[in-house]
Amino acid sequence: MMEHDILTAPEYQQAVTRPLDVQKTAQIASRQPAYFQQVSIELKEKLGDKFKADSGLRVFTSLDPVSQSKLEQAIHDQIPQLAKTAGKDLEAAAIAVDRHSGEIRAMVGGKRTGYDGFNRVLNASRQIGSLVKPAVYLTALAHPDQYNLATTLEDKPLTLKGSEGSAWTPRNYDRQYRGEVPLYLALAQSLNVPTVALGMKLGIDQVSATLGKLGVNRDEIRPVPSMLLGSFSLTPYQVAQMYQTLTNSGKKAPLSALRSVLDLEGNVLYESLPRVSQAVDQQAAWLTTYAMKQGVQEGTGRYLNAQFSSAALAGKTGTTNDNRDSWFVGVDGREVTTIWLGRDDNQPTKLTGASGALRVYAQYLKYRIPEKLQLPWPEGITTFGFAKQTQGGLKLDCDNAFKLPIWDNQQQLKQQCENRPTEWIKKLFEW
Repeated sequence: MMEHDILTAPEYQQAVTRPLDVQKTAQIASRQPAYFQQVSIELKEKLGDKFKADSGLRVFTSLDPVSQSKLEQAIHDQIPQLAKTAGKDLEAAAIAVDRHSGEIRAMVGGKRTGYDGFNRVLNASRQIGSLVKPAVYLTALAHPDQYNLATTLEDKPLTLKGSEGSAWTPRNYDRQYRGEVPLYLALAQSLNVPTVALGMKLGIDQVSATLGKLGVNRDEIRPVPSMLLGSFSLTPYQVAQMYQTLTNSGKKAPLSALRSVLDLEGNVLYESLPRVSQAVDQQAAWLTTYAMKQGVQEGTGRYLNAQFSSAALAGKTGTTNDNRDSWFVGVDGREVTTIWLGRDDNQPTKLTGASGALRVYAQYLKYRIPEKLQLPWPEGITTFGFAKQTQGGLKLDCDNAFKLPIWDNQQQLKQQCENRPTEWIKKLFEW
């Protein structure tokens, strides 16, 4: 290095006389403490008594150094800005996972990204708010003979009676009612009232069952109407599993950071094998993800579309009562990224999912240029034209330029379009 003018002569002498700092034992802790907490958990699960932190194991993980560093940088840059609104005690947690394999690419346990302490991704269980809504719509879309993206939902005042006579009146965030709204738009705009009405019609047990298939422990869910708006709590890790399954066309891949473990002699002690299973209907999951893409184009996640329109992102915002929790799940062609912002004392933050966690995700994508989200069309999905009605709903209009993908399982819409009068016959009856 001195010969190539990288070091001066005095610097060279200082370097060669300095004792080497040799790490005598391997350590799990690193510059990514939250991530390696997860690795440590998996090592203990997979190896049991064979695992000792100082045994010289060679551990291979799914960590993506670029995703990890850029996610840390986004939190480091955005939290001070958002804290001007939310207060200095604002905290953060984030996890990025491969959408197909479930491999964990990055994990940040708090705003102090290098702090080896409380890991909010794994241990901070908070109400998820509107992040539950895709599960409600997924439950409906799994019944294609009854529901599709164009199905008209009512957005009108609704009051539900509790078992003890108490009344609950859900309201939309903007306190407005739209009368009628197509199903896809109700999800894209994260409307509360149509979601609750739909969920009650489907049945709370049915929605809870869908959540279970997506990877949520049903013991976490109290079967009351407010669960349809996310009144139950999950960790960011659990949310990441839920959305990995949903946005991977319903294929669940258990989240994992550990790829393989070798001993000092090179013997394989553990090797991760693909464990992907079809948890929910492929078509229903695909359509729900499509509606989440519309959420970025024209719904609560539209802030992203202005900056990353070519990436065709999908996303879902989440906000809880009194703005205590700000959530966002973003999906590009590479990763499913879950971000939570809130306070450890569970006090209000004044942030919504769109004004808080989504901004961290947007900053992350500025550093980690997104890959385009491409969703191969499943068998049975066809586009149909629809006309917008004055009341707000949609009506089948086969030749209309506005089209939506439909799981026409019984080919009912196809038959309607094939049997419609041709234009010249229509004109005969216009006289």
